[in-house]
Formats: sequence, C-alpha cells, structure tokens
Amino acid sequence: MISLEALRDLAQLGVERYGYWGILGLGLSVAVYQPMAPDLFLAAGPPLGMDPYVALPVAVAGTLAGSAGGYALGMYLGRKILRIFRLKERYVERAEDLFRKYGTLGVALAAISPVPLRETSWLAGTFRMPLGRFLLAVAVGIVPRYCGAVLLGHVLGKTF
Repeated sequence: MISLEALRDLAQLGVERYGYWGILGLGLSVAVYQPMAPDLFLAAGPPLGMDPYVALPVAVAGTLAGSAGGYALGMYLGRKILRIFRLKERYVERAEDLFRKYGTLGVALAAISPVPLRETSWLAGTFRMPLGRFLLAVAVGIVPRYCGAVLLGHVLGKTF
C-alpha cells in the first residue's frame, strides 16, 4: 500500500518538474495508459503556487482530448478486440443494450468515480455512443472531481 507521504512526495515532484504540462499529459494519457489521474497534481498544485484557474481548464481539456482518443480507439478497434477475446455475441449485445440505456449516466459516474475512464471511453466508442453526449458526460463527471481535488489541496495546504 502506498503511503500518503509517498503520494505527497510524488505529487510535489510532478508539479515542480512538469507543472501544467504534467497535468495536460496525464489527461491526454487517459485513452491509452494512466498510472495516475490529474487529481494528484491538482491537489498538490495550490500549496506549491500553481494557479487553479489555469490548472483546472488544462486538466479538463487534456482529459476530454484523451477521452476522445479512447473513444476513437474503441470505435475503430473495439469490435475487433471483442472478437479476439471470443466473447459470445449475446454478451456483447447485452453490454451494448446496457450502454445504450445508461450510457450518458454511466460515463458521468465513471468520470467522477475511480472507475477507469479509459475503459469507459473505449466502450463508448465501441458501442457508438454519440460523441457529443459522451464528451459532455465526461465533463459533467470530471469537473466536480477536479474541483474537489483543488479544494482538497487548498484546504490541506502545505501539510499535503
């Protein structure tokens, strides 16, 4: 288990070394691989002098762009990957029905929760959720989550 102190040190190093570019990179990486979300940088930013009015839009833009990339991967490769894993068609159809029924709400919940947004983005593309609705749902989920991370960093201040 990673200690809070280790996370704090990692976030501080990331903010000091990469700043806003680090937040953008983490957001963009959501489609492929993401060892950590921008939240940690956003929480560590205020105590280290990072302007939240710059950091928040950068994190949101990066995550939206990265999510759109994951959507594109799902759109072009999703069905092929499902076939490679030899999933039964009825399971795929059932998943697609659930995604069509709860897609927007499901994406928003995934974006605000620790559920990996990467997989949600792939599925949204695979099942052809309308891109505009998908990106709106991502924004609805990540904006309060990222604001909470900044607020946490502000409240905890230098002790974080």
